[in-house]
Amino acid sequence: MVKPGWILVAVGLVGWGCNPAPTKNNSNPTPTVAAGPTNLLTVTDPMAEPSAWLSNGLIGLRINRRGDGEGEPMLLADGYATTGEEKILSQPSIVQPIFKIDGSFPKLSELEVYEQVLDTATGELKTKYRWNGHTVETTVSIDPATGTIQQKSTITPAVGVSTRVREDYLPATEAEDSKDSPFIDAETGRQVSFGVKVTGTKVEAWRRIEPKPGSLALQTAPPKLPQIDIEGDPESERYARSLDFYLRQSVNANGTMSVAPMGLSSDHYFGHIFWDADIWVFPALALLDPERAKAIPNYRIRMQKPAMENFNQWMADGRPYGKGSLGVPPSTGKFMGVKYPWESSVSGKETVPGPSKYQDHITGSIAWSLRYGAKLGLVEPARSQEITRLAGLFYLNRMSPTGLLGTMSPDENHIGDNDLYTNILANECIDTLESSKPNQRAPLPKDATSFLTYDKDPVRGYKQAAAVLAIYPLQYPPAEKQASVMLDRFMGKVSKNGPAMSDSVHATILARLGRADEAYELWKRDRVEFADQPLMMFSEKRSKPVTYFVTGAGGWMQTLLYGFLGLRIDDQPRPKAAWQQKLKSGAYISAEPHLPSAWKKLAVSVVIDGVTYRATATSSSFQMAAVKPAS
Repeated sequence: MVKPGWILVAVGLVGWGCNPAPTKNNSNPTPTVAAGPTNLLTVTDPMAEPSAWLSNGLIGLRINRRGDGEGEPMLLADGYATTGEEKILSQPSIVQPIFKIDGSFPKLSELEVYEQVLDTATGELKTKYRWNGHTVETTVSIDPATGTIQQKSTITPAVGVSTRVREDYLPATEAEDSKDSPFIDAETGRQVSFGVKVTGTKVEAWRRIEPKPGSLALQTAPPKLPQIDIEGDPESERYARSLDFYLRQSVNANGTMSVAPMGLSSDHYFGHIFWDADIWVFPALALLDPERAKAIPNYRIRMQKPAMENFNQWMADGRPYGKGSLGVPPSTGKFMGVKYPWESSVSGKETVPGPSKYQDHITGSIAWSLRYGAKLGLVEPARSQEITRLAGLFYLNRMSPTGLLGTMSPDENHIGDNDLYTNILANECIDTLESSKPNQRAPLPKDATSFLTYDKDPVRGYKQAAAVLAIYPLQYPPAEKQASVMLDRFMGKVSKNGPAMSDSVHATILARLGRADEAYELWKRDRVEFADQPLMMFSEKRSKPVTYFVTGAGGWMQTLLYGFLGLRIDDQPRPKAAWQQKLKSGAYISAEPHLPSAWKKLAVSVVIDGVTYRATATSSSFQMAAVKPAS
């Protein structure tokens, strides 16, 4: 039986290589990004915020500057409430400090000669510091292949000071009995192994926490992530590699949930699933890591039945919209259609009571994402076609004689008629329906200059990008022809307090227009304004940092892939592409790169139809070379 308390292990002398004498590290509270290898993100201030985040898409751990999870939340993909708002439930972390020194834990303000390093190639977080003459080194990681949490601490204590290992981590009261002896932790149900090793004055202790029995984890994953290379700009390379790392660790290939805007880093937004997953995260991961990416459409496919039930309830309620209702149709029995909720969770029912539920572009956004996945071979075409058809039936029933009324625009500051982005998606779904006569299509708002965001748009200001989404990601041909005019018209009118995705879509369009240096200025500015922390933890907004904003990372990774690298997915070949290939689905993938002048070369590993390629672009060339699998 596990007993609470601590076990005396060793006493000894301090030592830490040839580092200088310890000094208090409180004189410079401003976090800085250290130089060095661009896969390493380094913190040198123990008071810097926010805390680190490690995940494998099933478990999310916040790790404090001391290198453990005490006082930090832990979030589990299967840890949602199943009633009410179906919120994700924050839990105490299972990564607790192993040692006590002088009978207590060090305070962050007392740590000296401090360094915490996240390796975005391996996922290891290493923390090293001195405290009252003691040297402490800690490493924490989550194995992406197994979900096993590894925790290792090494202490060289000062002379005459006792160092104690937590007895409640041990299966017996004697430390020596615990070496490599796994046991089941009574509170978490997880198998835990613990070991202690004493070498001279140094004490090393480690814990290995296995996944909960019956839980899912990735079964295959490379031990080291393929790195993004940007020649000529090491800071952009470091940033791009951080985006790649955080995106991949946010999603689990075998998980039953999709990815929330904050992943498993925070209970902000209650862990609910939004269009963020389908429009901002999925297109980025679809080429980088398709096995993980498939978890996003798979969640929507699993939630098809609740979406059909939501549609029938909406019909029975009189087809309400943002400023009224259309009434119950003159028919009996069940209607066919899907109406996906704006905020979805474990049941697939709508969880938001406010006006956001009238963002009816969500159903079309999901259908678009499923069609995108089908083109890349990540979604069964029949399932994509079925859900798109059912979405078309929803939009037909949502239609008034003058179009789609009372819809909340992606702008989110406006509920009005005939939102451009929503109506393009609705028409794409309606166009898949068979009918003896043409189905009614939603009108697209415009004036003499260009398309508008919505009917009677005064073109004054927006919370976030909306109209330009017709250019990218939708690639609506008439909007692409107006891309320069629309971008110059709408880009400068987005609120500075809006979320980070706006600038990423603007930058993607700029790069595609050949204005790569303008896109690069947004890339650099937003890195500073949204990710100016030592571990490049991306925030949703500039004004109030809340991390980690997976949606923002997805948006900027799309800028890298679909903007600077110039990748595109189209139904027809591109006559001026630098490279293109017909996909197994019959669609085409092509590249028309536009690198900023600061970059000599951009190289990214992508997966196309199950084959890994190394895509390399310079200012004058593009190469897509297949990568031979390791023997």
